[in-house]
Amino acid sequence: MMTPRVHDGVLFAYSNGDVVQAFDAASGDLLWSYQRELDADTRPSSKKGVAIYQDKIIVPTSDVHLLAVDSKTGILIWDHEIDTGDEIDFAIKGAPMVVNGKAIIGTSGGTAVAGGNFIIAIDLDSGEEAWRFYTIARPDEPGGNTWNNLSLEDRTGGSVWSPGSYDPELNLLYFGPAPTYR
Repeated sequence: MMTPRVHDGVLFAYSNGDVVQAFDAASGDLLWSYQRELDADTRPSSKKGVAIYQDKIIVPTSDVHLLAVDSKTGILIWDHEIDTGDEIDFAIKGAPMVVNGKAIIGTSGGTAVAGGNFIIAIDLDSGEEAWRFYTIARPDEPGGNTWNNLSLEDRTGGSVWSPGSYDPELNLLYFGPAPTYR
């Protein structure tokens, strides 16, 4: 269930079916509504929430996109499809965090996603990927050779269901991914 966000007298709510709505927080009047059009084979999934950055509402979608919607009109500003390679079992469930001009969100895919999950940062001005951090270390990276020679394709898990925390003094992000498998 998403916790609504209130900013400058407007309440933003995100509900199942990938619907974002803006309400006058005093009167309850609907100001605008935006619904993500999903392919027939994409099942709507629940998400934890949206983020607000300047004039943008940052929205994770059931089809693994991150959107920026204009906070005053509900008009789509940009749409970033998160590259999941050949995997189709990825999802994004958490609310995005906004840190230093980036929307940061993790993926979830459970035991079905070969190579595990990741945390991604999207530049909030351009809508382009800024960086990606894998929650399961790759071979020859720190910790990546501690899997008893298990190939990367056989490593799974490390889902990121919830937003992380940010320490502005140290400029560090902290996430608690789910367990790894295999």
